[in-house]
Formats: sequence, C-alpha cells, structure tokens
Amino acid sequence: MKYNIFATPVLIDQIDLSQIKLDSSGYRATFPSQVSTSFYGKNILSPSSSTYLLNKIAKNLNEVILHPYELHLKFIWRNNYTQDSFQEKHIHAKNHFSFIIYEKIDKGHTVFSHPVSYLLESMYDDKGTIFPVVHQPQCKTGDLLIFPSYLEHYVEPCSNGTTISGNLGVTFK
Repeated sequence: MKYNIFATPVLIDQIDLSQIKLDSSGYRATFPSQVSTSFYGKNILSPSSSTYLLNKIAKNLNEVILHPYELHLKFIWRNNYTQDSFQEKHIHAKNHFSFIIYEKIDKGHTVFSHPVSYLLESMYDDKGTIFPVVHQPQCKTGDLLIFPSYLEHYVEPCSNGTTISGNLGVTFK
C-alpha cells in the first residue's frame, strides 16, 4: 500500500481575466521588498467578480476539502512588479488558503518552499534531491494559483508583472 501523508495541495486553473473587476488604488512600496502594492490601499471587487472568483476557487477546493464548507474572501489586493521587483519569503498567517491571479507575467514568478525545508537541508548532504526543498509552478498570464496559506513562498526578481493576491477563510457547515 502506498499513500501520502501531510500532502500539501497546490491547485492551478485558468481564469477568465475579463471576469475580474478589481478597483485598486493607493499603491505604495510595501513589505521589506518595497514592491508596489495596493495592500494598504483601496481594493473593491465587484459583486459579480466576487461570485465568479469564489465559484472558480471552490470548484478547485472541492478536490481537497471533503466536507461541506463555506468559502469566504477575507482580503484581496494587487501587486505591480517592475524591473527586478521581488517578494521575500512569507506566509499568509491566520488564513486557510491564499491565491494568486496572474494578470500579466513575463517569466517564472512564485516559488514555494517545502514546509520543512530547513530540516531537509540540515539532514541531507545532497540538499534534498530526494525530497525537493523548493517548487516553482510554471504559471502564465490567466492562471489562478491556490495554496494553503501556511505554505512559505516568495517571488523571484521579475519585471513588468501584475498579480492579484487574496486570502480565504473556510467554515465547515
């Protein structure tokens, strides 16, 4: 018998960008990386966009969450990446799932760290060739990436990119 324990689901789907109407303003250099973001500004997602987005995300999470649940959009914001912009390693604390919508990207972007990467790196001379310590999904413009909020990730230096990020809560019925 073979089975995975402590599996970490990462889901990728296509999203219709024309269905996402997010009014973002108040951009400023934020986080230690100083990336331009509307995180502390105004972010208003239209009701129809909210319904579309939550339905799209729920369709994917139904593969992972096996009990009846309600999905709540807790926060949403936009990031603008210019020449050599990046994001340092971080998690999205106090949320169940997070997502990234790639509005425009020019190359590889988000990189995930294994939840026990430091332990793996300290135990193996080969630095985790059996158990990789990082993973970079090959996302492109129009992709929706959904992942558990505890999963540490960062953005490699990139340019001319725009993403929409958000956090989700799950309530079991």
